[in-house]
Amino acid sequence: MNVAVILTEFRRRTDAASWIAAADNRLSALLSECAELRDDEQLDPAYVIHLFDKFLDIERSSAKGKDPAFQLAFYKIAAKLRPKSRASHRALANAYIHFLKIDSALEHLTAYLRLVADDDVLARKQMARLMWIGKAKEDFISQFTSNAAADRKSKFHYSDELSEFFHAANLGESADHHLREWLSIRMLSEPEILGEEVRKYGDPALERAYALYLYAVHSLKFRPPKFNDASFISAFDLRDIIDGKRICMVANSAALQESKAGELIDSHDIVVRFNSYAIDQTNTGQKTDIHVSIHLHEFNLDKYVPIRIILGNAPVLWRKRVKGLKPGAQDFVGDETLRYPLFNSKLCGETPKTVGGAPTSGFNMLRLFHLFSNYSELNLIGFDSYESGAYRLEDAMALPLAAIHNSVSEKKWIEENCDVRSPLVKSVRPLERI
Repeated sequence: MNVAVILTEFRRRTDAASWIAAADNRLSALLSECAELRDDEQLDPAYVIHLFDKFLDIERSSAKGKDPAFQLAFYKIAAKLRPKSRASHRALANAYIHFLKIDSALEHLTAYLRLVADDDVLARKQMARLMWIGKAKEDFISQFTSNAAADRKSKFHYSDELSEFFHAANLGESADHHLREWLSIRMLSEPEILGEEVRKYGDPALERAYALYLYAVHSLKFRPPKFNDASFISAFDLRDIIDGKRICMVANSAALQESKAGELIDSHDIVVRFNSYAIDQTNTGQKTDIHVSIHLHEFNLDKYVPIRIILGNAPVLWRKRVKGLKPGAQDFVGDETLRYPLFNSKLCGETPKTVGGAPTSGFNMLRLFHLFSNYSELNLIGFDSYESGAYRLEDAMALPLAAIHNSVSEKKWIEENCDVRSPLVKSVRPLERI
């Protein structure tokens, strides 16, 4: 096996000359050993294993081994030295993921899966996430380049940097390929700056496409631990859960009293309830799949539900509430990505200023599900901004509607994005797919 060229490339890619003296004498000695190999030399398998083990030892123990660029270069060598090493392909895939090189990561995850005896569900889930990121990235780039092609003939003005890019390249009408390259670089290196570029268009569809890409990337990299006997789920996981489902969100509204809507509510695949909801089988139904509660309240937290999502705009107080949840009262708990989705810049991206205050729990989840728009049906039951009054647990009936909520703004959004099925039921129109 010829690896001399690969090792030379390793030195070039990691800029070994600038840090080798300060890194590890073992690395310096190993690279010197490799440099003596002839380009056409075929290596004995035992010597390949010798090289691999040396590199592995250095990567694990050297401070430089924690550097993402070093790891990428190192595991490229490792995969070449040991093409049947499951660990090498899995580690190389993770290194590519750090740099969002989706196709390369998928290639090595596929190689890894070919080598494992048992089906690795986590690896396949990781591949599904990568493919979704790839689709989100392609959707955004296609939308951006399409708009850019049209706007070269209209009133749109690019940012100074993008204008200089086109001018320097003298690209004219054939700029799409180069623009795609520019976007790919910025999506990785300067996502916030690119976000400002996107907002200059004033195109909600383009902003949604970019928000979904950012969210997908964030969900891929964020993986919190378990606690007690419950597992954390991310916004990405929640998106998978609601995919293709008939969903019902039930407000704590007095409109449900005497409504006899229980059977209708329980007929949905997923029923979402909020805060201090009361159960009256005839009128509210009894099924609860997801309970969403603000961190300030303890209502219903002792009742078992499959999924519990705690909302809180204050991270410290949110963590305190999550850590204090009763063991066994839920199978899954929403993680940091679900802490306040409406104000999460990688999800809905709103602010208190844009929504006119703090959103209610129902509006927080409504907007998140609407962002995903992968449900087959999303019905709102009793969402009347409490015009009919509240219907909650008895201990919560005296609680006033918090003044920080903007019921007028939320009602307007619902009117603009829902079809009225009956005085009690509104059906949320999904976003048009890009």
